[in-house]
Amino acid sequence: MSRGRWRRLGERAGVAVEFALTFPLLLLLTAGTMEVGLVLMTDASLELAAHDSARYGTASSLLATATRTQAIDTIVHSYLDRWARTPADIAIDTRSYTSFANVGQPEPVDSTLHPDGTCTKGCVACTGSALTGSCDYIDVNGNGVWDADMGVSGVGGSGDITVYTITLTRPGFTGILRLAGISTLTFSRSVVVQNE
Repeated sequence: MSRGRWRRLGERAGVAVEFALTFPLLLLLTAGTMEVGLVLMTDASLELAAHDSARYGTASSLLATATRTQAIDTIVHSYLDRWARTPADIAIDTRSYTSFANVGQPEPVDSTLHPDGTCTKGCVACTGSALTGSCDYIDVNGNGVWDADMGVSGVGGSGDITVYTITLTRPGFTGILRLAGISTLTFSRSVVVQNE
């Protein structure tokens, strides 16, 4: 073989080695970019689902074909079903309150009996709307147990403050996150609105 031919063969071999060394890095970079893009698209869909469902919930009452809760569920699933593996991956939680000050607050307790502000399963609920010597806490949401969040489950009525929390849980899209030890992605949005 001539020298020129050996040189060309050497160059080709060098290019093949360079490609073999850089291809895995290029593949990781491509998969990572796709993962970030899909995560951002999922997050944007969740944002739209939360705002549209809250907007609908504040201004709507009963429909001829479905309840407000069913209509909100339909809205959320229309945005998120393409990103969820199963409908069970999507969680919709609605809680209503009488005022903005109550959002996320615990049910009031007798601070003398419970200085830490919490009650156990043995706590006695008040029969009225004020703490007395014969009770441990005011059962604001009426479920018979003390709760760290006094919100009533549901979309509430006219004038109520409602918190819509939508959560989507799924594995990563491309599998690249498993390399970093992340097996599950959780997307969550909460919107607080006052019903009309």
